[in-house]
Amino acid sequence: MSKTLILAALLCGGGCTKNNVAILCVPGDQKACACPGGLLGAQACNADGTGFDPCLGCGGETDLSAVEPSDLSVPDVDLAAATDLPAGSDLPVLDLSGFDLVGTAGTACGVVTILLDRSGSMDDTPSGGGTGPSKLAIAKLGITRLATHYGGRIPFGFATFQEDLSCDSGIDILVEPVAGSASAVVSAAAAVVSGGGTNTGQAIAKISTDPKIHDPARTGSYIILITDGDPNCGANGMGEPAYTISEIAKAAGPGVLVKTFVIGLGALTSATMIGLDGMAKAGGEECSGAVCNAHSYYSSDSQGSLDSALDLIANAIVGSAAGGSCGGFGCFPTGAACVVGDGCCGQSGCKTLGTDPANCGGCGNACGAGGTCVSGHCVCTGTTCAAQDYCCGSFCCGMSDM
Repeated sequence: MSKTLILAALLCGGGCTKNNVAILCVPGDQKACACPGGLLGAQACNADGTGFDPCLGCGGETDLSAVEPSDLSVPDVDLAAATDLPAGSDLPVLDLSGFDLVGTAGTACGVVTILLDRSGSMDDTPSGGGTGPSKLAIAKLGITRLATHYGGRIPFGFATFQEDLSCDSGIDILVEPVAGSASAVVSAAAAVVSGGGTNTGQAIAKISTDPKIHDPARTGSYIILITDGDPNCGANGMGEPAYTISEIAKAAGPGVLVKTFVIGLGALTSATMIGLDGMAKAGGEECSGAVCNAHSYYSSDSQGSLDSALDLIANAIVGSAAGGSCGGFGCFPTGAACVVGDGCCGQSGCKTLGTDPANCGGCGNACGAGGTCVSGHCVCTGTTCAAQDYCCGSFCCGMSDM
């Protein structure tokens, strides 16, 4: 029995009905289905839970009358065991990463390469001391979660970098960004070990010129850079971080058109923060709202904050597609559609714009600790902030305060 049907059975005790009609599945859940010729498509449970919609992704062929029921099943995947995620993590019912849903609903999603810093400092904890998971361990779990949740519709690649023999060495494209690559990304991430220096600029130069990062059938090419420190491999007569900023700007510019999201992981020095802000601005995909802690890069110091940053980045990629969405995604991470007046707020799901205390409307992604949102403005201990600003304690702050 599939996980979808197991969940439905547990919720219904084997006997749910709606208007005397049996409930067979959980609305919105998806499962693999067989296409003529042996290909795999996907179908979603309808809004009433009384059955699954037609099989999509078969190139227009959806007549399954000749397909045996036994051909429609796929093996259940124990994602918790496979990825070593904590018990209770928000996991999808079924991993759809083995096939692509492009063309099943709306615009195809852009191409994304996850670029992970595996320099020696990634073995430290986010605080730089004490016990707990290392920055590398946190990054690997975050990448696993990202690929597992969204890899059925976003073609992810995976690359790592660390300076070993020279500044141009130690840059490895482990998985090319192609449809159906999610399981390969998960496996490659699990095997990463740290060591060496931080040749970020050279890594950006190599990844942004990888032919696979562009697909004529998809709009948009992106790098998600996850790093914990200053690059140390200047070139072309420039020191760091100037060289890395120049390579990120070059990638985002004419003729290359690869934008970069920047995630700064762990406790960082003021100089490092300034460098990462410059990288994020050059990449054309700046962070906004309270989650960014007044920076242009996505600031992360824990598993939860990294997962939230990756969800928001996935939202941004989906939302930047032609028509305002791609791949038929609903709101992350559940896939549910938001009602009119609500917006999709990453890991937080659908939120009422301008009024929800943790909204992503006029107040960014949240007003911050102790803040509330009133009519699209954050209110901090009685002080109403300007649009887009949020709360730093009892005061209003935002990008303009840097």
